Amino acid sequence: MKKVKTVKKKTKAKKVLKASRNQFNPLYVMIALAAITFAVFIFSLDNDFVNWDDPSYVLNNSRIQTFSLTNIIQMFNPFPKAYLVSNYHPLTELSLAIDHLFNGRAPKVYHFTNLLIHCGNTVLVYLLVTRLLKGFQIAGIITALFFAIHPMHVESVAWISERKDVLHVMFYLFALLQYIKYLDADRKNSKLLLYTGILFVCSLLSKAQAVTLPIVLLLIDYLYDRKDLKNIAIEKAPFFILSLLFGLLAIYAQKSTKADVLVDISLAQRPFTGSMSFCIYLWKMIVPTGLCALHPYPFEKGEPMPSYFYPAILVLISYLGLLFYTFRKGHKEVFFGLAFFLMTIAPVLQFMTIGEALWAERYSYLPYIGLFFVIGYLVNKMETSVNYAKFQKAALGVLGVAAILCAALSFGRISYWKDSPTLWYDVLDKYPDEKLAYVNLSHFFSEVGEFPKCQQFAEDGIKIAPNHYKLWVNKAFCMMKQGQHQAAIPVLLKGEQQDPGHYELYYNLGICYDRIKQPEKALEYYDKTLEKEPDHIQAFLQKGVVYSNTYNDQTKALENFTKVIGYIPNHGDALVNAAIACYKLNKSAEAIDYAQRASVIMPNNGKAWYIKALSHSQLKQYRQALDAGNKAKAFGQTGLDAYLQQWQAALK
Repeated sequence: MKKVKTVKKKTKAKKVLKASRNQFNPLYVMIALAAITFAVFIFSLDNDFVNWDDPSYVLNNSRIQTFSLTNIIQMFNPFPKAYLVSNYHPLTELSLAIDHLFNGRAPKVYHFTNLLIHCGNTVLVYLLVTRLLKGFQIAGIITALFFAIHPMHVESVAWISERKDVLHVMFYLFALLQYIKYLDADRKNSKLLLYTGILFVCSLLSKAQAVTLPIVLLLIDYLYDRKDLKNIAIEKAPFFILSLLFGLLAIYAQKSTKADVLVDISLAQRPFTGSMSFCIYLWKMIVPTGLCALHPYPFEKGEPMPSYFYPAILVLISYLGLLFYTFRKGHKEVFFGLAFFLMTIAPVLQFMTIGEALWAERYSYLPYIGLFFVIGYLVNKMETSVNYAKFQKAALGVLGVAAILCAALSFGRISYWKDSPTLWYDVLDKYPDEKLAYVNLSHFFSEVGEFPKCQQFAEDGIKIAPNHYKLWVNKAFCMMKQGQHQAAIPVLLKGEQQDPGHYELYYNLGICYDRIKQPEKALEYYDKTLEKEPDHIQAFLQKGVVYSNTYNDQTKALENFTKVIGYIPNHGDALVNAAIACYKLNKSAEAIDYAQRASVIMPNNGKAWYIKALSHSQLKQYRQALDAGNKAKAFGQTGLDAYLQQWQAALK
């Protein structure tokens, strides 16, 4: 029986498609990305300061106003008497101090630096993605472009106080790039790992949200298919220790001002509030509308949590399921991007309540890189699929339309950060019962001298939140500015009854009692102020004035003035008052020193020159007295003619 030969049918070999890598000159791509970013955000340079953290970080921050070694040391002190806005971020503060050197109170300088860093971060994101994916340029462009222009990122760039956001991400991205270099060099260059650690510390010193970096390093190890678990553990141990230390320091700083208990959410509710904020971040990446400076909880303390919060946990569970699926199936790049988002957003999800907001746009600045990475990678990867390659152009078209919409939305959103009233009117438009908007609007109108408007916003706010002391303070302050000190006292006392224990209430009560000539009560409330806020400079200053002018106790007056000078060596009013007290105590040499320092800071202050002249006269230094006296007269000081004649005669 003959064997029948079976003939194998020849089949055409399938075409193997490769994903394109560097189709364009990378340098031109980076320049284009930076230029697009700058163009979208250019009008942020015309924005002013806003009265939300900007006064604390810049306008009233004495540490950045004098660039000195002493102030820099104070910035880096991990356990100061008071943290700056409940945070420890000395490198951020130092960067603001450098801006102040160029043009202290010009907002354009600070906005320009924020924008410049954001443009740099966009380029770094492009480099990070192309190096992780070994040159997949389309993925890098998509990730970097949406990172640059997404409306959720406007807050991080257009708000001066969010310097900490753009700055910490800059160091974070540099650290990741150094780590990739370390891996690409087969871990032979240990200096690159050291550089990664130094950049990580810089990121932590800019914002505590950088604590997630060690986990991202592990994700990169996974992407590189590293199996040497022992070496990985040894490498990462110092990073995790740093994360732990800075994380604990961040919690301590928040607790020092009770920022972690502003919202009373029960432990049973927190899995659902955390899941809801997670859902919102996912949704806003796709539909970035309804943006606002503040997104408060939709329920007050003691109220039941809305029922729509409960299903949110299913979304989180589904996301975790997707992570597990991509891990099991070996879709490393997709797993990396999804895990990057989850790990970097986790610290700000409301599982642990920080502040009064359910979510904040600025918190998406770093985490969204992970989601954009997944989108970019999948679109780039379409080229390798016979089934999906034909859809790549359509996908790129959809993303192009999305990019145009994002750019337009961001361009418009920047205008809402134009100034304080624009910002807070927008908040009230979206959240009519938000008390912080009433607080800051009333405060703004008090600063520009529109006191009736200031008082109206304070009173409207009190109707909504009678237990918020700042509204009572603002109402009383407007009354005080209109000379109604007696009438302001019951307002402040009512505020103290509703929300007790705040130094602002006590300080303003001290001012009121001082103005209506009740110095004992004034001193009592200044002392209460200092019990609550031991570094309250104005309370020391006002105490000194009461002791000097009312009780003629120049020794106690000088004690208080020198405390102010100890905090701010160039405090003009304190120096002048210290000079007066020293003159009255016959401490002429000290009086001359204080007056001289005051005249350097305030060269047109006639009183400083006047006290300097009188003190020189006490020492019979008539030539110096005459010179200082003539300057005092030139700067508007009266009652000097008799002294000038006397000193001229003494010289003859």
